[in-house]
Amino acid sequence: MPAWQALAPTRPPPGGGLSRRTVVVGAAWAVPAISLLSASPALAQSEVTRLAVTTPQSTVPAAGPVEVTVTVRSEAGAALAGQPVSLSGPGWGSFENADGTTDGAGQYTTKFWLGTPWAKPGTTATITAVSSGLNTSTTFTVVGSNVLASGPNNWGHIGNGAPGGGWTTPAQTLPVFPSPVVQVASGDAHTVALLADGTVWTAGNPDFGRLGRDTSVIPYTQFGPVPGLSGVTQIAAQWNGCYALVGGKVMAWGWNIWGQIGDGTTTDRDRPTEIPGLANVTFLAAGRVNGLVILADKTLWSWGASNASGQVGNGSTTNQLSPVAVTGLSDIVQVVGGNDTHSALDSSGAVWSWGANDLGQVGDGTTSTRTQPVQVTSLSGVASIARGGDAGYAIRSDGAVFAWGSNARGQLGIGSATGAQATTPAEVPALSGATTIAAGASNAYALRSDGSIVAWGSNADGELGDGTTADRDTPVAVAGLTGRSIAAISSGARMNAVFFVTTPATVSLDVDAQVSAGTAGTVTATVSTGSAGVEGVTLTLSATRNATLGAGSGTTDGSGSFRTTVTPDVWTRPGVISAVSASSDEGTATDTYQVIGANLLHAGYGLYGAGGDGAESDHTAATQSSRVFPSPVVQVYTGYIFAVALLADGSVWSVGRNDNGALGDPSIPVSAGWPGWTGRKTWGRVPGLPSNVVQISGGRASVYALTADGDVYAWGWNADGQLGDGTMTDRSSAQRIPNLSGAKKICGAYRSAFAILSTDAVSAWGANSSGNLGDGLRTRSVLSPISVPAWGSVTDIGGDNQQTAALRTDGTVWTCGATSGTLGNGDSSGSTTPLAVSGLSGVRALAAGFGFFHVLRSDKTVAGWGINDAGQIGNGGTSTVLSPTSVSALTGVTKITGRWGGGYALLDNGEVWGWGKNDAGQLGDGTTINRTTPAQMTGLTGRTVVGIDAGISAEGAFIRV
Repeated sequence: MPAWQALAPTRPPPGGGLSRRTVVVGAAWAVPAISLLSASPALAQSEVTRLAVTTPQSTVPAAGPVEVTVTVRSEAGAALAGQPVSLSGPGWGSFENADGTTDGAGQYTTKFWLGTPWAKPGTTATITAVSSGLNTSTTFTVVGSNVLASGPNNWGHIGNGAPGGGWTTPAQTLPVFPSPVVQVASGDAHTVALLADGTVWTAGNPDFGRLGRDTSVIPYTQFGPVPGLSGVTQIAAQWNGCYALVGGKVMAWGWNIWGQIGDGTTTDRDRPTEIPGLANVTFLAAGRVNGLVILADKTLWSWGASNASGQVGNGSTTNQLSPVAVTGLSDIVQVVGGNDTHSALDSSGAVWSWGANDLGQVGDGTTSTRTQPVQVTSLSGVASIARGGDAGYAIRSDGAVFAWGSNARGQLGIGSATGAQATTPAEVPALSGATTIAAGASNAYALRSDGSIVAWGSNADGELGDGTTADRDTPVAVAGLTGRSIAAISSGARMNAVFFVTTPATVSLDVDAQVSAGTAGTVTATVSTGSAGVEGVTLTLSATRNATLGAGSGTTDGSGSFRTTVTPDVWTRPGVISAVSASSDEGTATDTYQVIGANLLHAGYGLYGAGGDGAESDHTAATQSSRVFPSPVVQVYTGYIFAVALLADGSVWSVGRNDNGALGDPSIPVSAGWPGWTGRKTWGRVPGLPSNVVQISGGRASVYALTADGDVYAWGWNADGQLGDGTMTDRSSAQRIPNLSGAKKICGAYRSAFAILSTDAVSAWGANSSGNLGDGLRTRSVLSPISVPAWGSVTDIGGDNQQTAALRTDGTVWTCGATSGTLGNGDSSGSTTPLAVSGLSGVRALAAGFGFFHVLRSDKTVAGWGINDAGQIGNGGTSTVLSPTSVSALTGVTKITGRWGGGYALLDNGEVWGWGKNDAGQLGDGTTINRTTPAQMTGLTGRTVVGIDAGISAEGAFIRV
């Protein structure tokens, strides 16, 4: 099989046990290279100490197979046979066999396909090998091609690996370039390419030394580098030779029978040779046997040629073996060469021509030979020019195209009969918006502003690229370029093939900055070159964190865009940054978005939107809140028909009825009660708070927020001074409590509040008519925080409007108050100073309800005491419990929470159980039946519960997952 056929496949053949392992997405796809190694069990006392991964030429083709060899050696360098090898490579790549065993030479060889034919040449791909517990990764240069060609290939000058044949529709040339091609030029049977890295590559007929290189290693039918050339900025090709511009000087090689090398001789040169005496060159061009350059002073120089037609342009008809000035031209900005007629464009937009004119190719209205430049008739405002064999072309600044000279094969594009000619420019009809024009021996090509390309003229070998071999005397669309952005078109005065140089496209991606979990966000992937979109590019998309894409692949539209959606899973954690990636052969782009979600469920009373899900109904099973949070919820407090949530980012949010301003948002009218209640059914952020809130608490309709620096803010109901601001005025916005600092925990009660200070001491304020503040008095209200030393050192404290319990740092529980049984000491007495609850020690946690308390003991069981008419204690009865009594059949408890009419427990197996009042589904067990013993909450399957939150006035609970 010829070499070019072996290289042709762009995907691996079917079958053969092909396997894929994602390891690297290299710079070819515009993301960092990351190795994800395959696991391989280490061998005991393994001798393997050296691993190497190699490919021929240390490259990987963008398309087609390459042999990958893994060599395994010992420390001493001995080849190790029989060693297991596992290979992994770029995400789009495939191995023929990714796993194998080394042979007697310590090597394992398999084939690898990168599978990205339009990957930008010069980017990288990493292949990793694992053997006996060791691994190594090698990064290879991706060789590719950003060139398409159409037309004949008699001498292999298309560079597709074999002489003969050709293409009638543009096809990609072999992937051999280690850097993108930026310019192509052609002679009669050879092609020269300039790469972005400044090197020059050639293919085609090697006679006369025109390839400038040895063809014994890389055959003439494939592009290979010209040695000794670097830093090249422009190239040109004469009939059988080449020119290269390097640092203002010109290098030449190839045929020199008429001095076209410009070195003062007629000796052919098979390697680049500097043209002496030529410096400060800024622009380079070539005719059939001429070199032409523009110098820094914008004068024009020329050399070579069988100068019978004066094509050198200095007024003579003799050969010029060295560069001479073209007569009478200045301020030149572009020069182009044809067979024996050349043209120049000056800065004013005028065009000048000279040389042979038997077919009107000078364009001055005559057929007289011109040995010096004359102005082309009736052309002004020209933006660029081109020349084919015996025709000239110009693009006017408005995008119109004009042609003159020979029309033997319809190359003027004017639709006239074959054989006609034009001695003055004629506009090519039905062609507008042209930005670039190129010409071949008997045809022409125009790139339009919309990215489309049209061609006309000779087409016997498919050089127009329209899929036929019919000549065209008016422009037709070039086929096969969908999805490619063309930067340059090239042919030559003697060339019948055409080359299209693509611009490496950029893939960009735009995803909505925030996307709500369970809701579709907009994804727009765009493929563009500069500001122009590229139509017809196939994209593959992927998303992280189990998000669902509306489409996993698609093709860009006329604007270069493909649009779809991304929907995060409904349980995606709020605030996480998720990503969507879009990939084509030429690149990959990734954009991130923040997920707006809810790691929160609610069970119980849900009227007035208190459940936080936007509805006004009770929840008898745990139901997810509205997915509106930009950060995870870390705590919730539930008051009377409202709730407040603290997020991990330090912000506070509220929902429900706005009694007494409990929502903390002055933009919401304070509720006047049923039926004129006001509030909000979906969560909204509480304004006016610092961004470093670390804990929240509350009472019936009062809320407290503790900051990281120990300050406390309060808002809502203040009839008993529970806001601690020295007044009894309700507040609809957050106010800092004065004369209170150094707090480390805030504990709200029904109509009062407590702060645990950094010293573990207690400050208290609010209602005290039952002596519930513990200061020994029965003052109706305490309007500002006071110290209550009697509580001692505590970790938690709370209660309702008549009694309080505190958990001391030593694990004992102390109570005060007036309601029968709430002291927990076996009788119905009360106390205005704290008393120890008998028989309790090593208590881990305390929970307060309305008229009762629960404790979590060290053995992970729960006990309670106090009122029990709705089964609040959870002991199976409904009688008041005067001393701590175990909650029935509840073990393995890690957290407890109290509420208005019952309690909840989180078990170490992740289950949630509750007991007590259940008329609004507060227990979430699917019923509205009160429970005197614990019942398991439903609706939590598949969720990992991290906390249960309620409040002294709560008729339900929020569950954090």
